[in-house]
Amino acid sequence: MSGDEIQRSRYKLFFDVQRSVRYHTKRWQFFDRIGMLIKVFTTVGGLGTFTTLLAKGGEGWVLVYGLLAGVSSIVDLVIGTDKKARLHADLCAEFIALQREMVLADEDISDNAYRSFYARRLEIEAKEPPVLHVLNAICHNELLRATGHEASRQVKINRLQRVLAPFFDWCGNSIQPQHES
Repeated sequence: MSGDEIQRSRYKLFFDVQRSVRYHTKRWQFFDRIGMLIKVFTTVGGLGTFTTLLAKGGEGWVLVYGLLAGVSSIVDLVIGTDKKARLHADLCAEFIALQREMVLADEDISDNAYRSFYARRLEIEAKEPPVLHVLNAICHNELLRATGHEASRQVKINRLQRVLAPFFDWCGNSIQPQHES
C-alpha cells in the first residue's frame, strides 16, 4: 500500500469509530428516554389521585388509561429499555476508548498497530445488536457536517425516515452504505 492509501485507511477507520460513538450515544439516549417515559406513565397511572380525576371524566377514560399503562409496562419488559440503554452505553464507552487510543497513537502508526485497531473495532462490533441503517446514516451525515465535509457526501434521508430512525428502519434498503473517502 502506498503512503496515501495507508493514511486514507486510517482516516476511514477513525471516521467509522467516531460514527459508532455517535450511533451508540443516540441508541443509549433513546432507550433511556423511552424507559423513563414508560416508568413515569405507569407510575402516574398507579396513583389513586390521578385515577380518581380520570373517573370524574367517565369510566371510559379510567379503562383506557389503565389499559395503556398496563400495555406500556409489558412493552417495557419485552423491549428491556434499561438493558438496551446499558448495552449501548457500554458499546459507546468501548468505541470512545478505542478512539482515545487511536488519537494517542503516533501519527505514523505501523501496519501492525492499524490492524490491531481494526481488529479491536471488529471485536466491539461483534457485540452490537443489528444496526439501524437510517440512524447510522444520520450519524454519518452529522459527522460529515462536524468535520467540515461537503454536503454532497451526505446521504439523502427523508423526514419520515428521520422521525422513525430511533424505532426502526423505514425504507432502510434505500440507504446506501457510506464509506468515507
